[in-house]
Amino acid sequence: MSIITMSTKGQIVIPKEIREKLKIHKGANFTVIGRDNILILKRIDTLDELMLEKTASALLSEKSFAKDWDTPEEDEAWKNL
Repeated sequence: MSIITMSTKGQIVIPKEIREKLKIHKGANFTVIGRDNILILKRIDTLDELMLEKTASALLSEKSFAKDWDTPEEDEAWKNL
């Protein structure tokens, strides 16, 4: 476990020990997930993985919106638009 500090530009440094252990090198791509007080960086190695991450994220968003918006009240509100 390491404590890091974010710069004024929003940048953080992944500690060297972690970069070496995970074999993370300059130019590596990540998706960033933030929820509540948790921040997750997930390395993306290929374009296919990136597209899969974007698709999964869209599906999760759709499911979370559906529980609030897929209701008779919402259907009624949008019926005449």
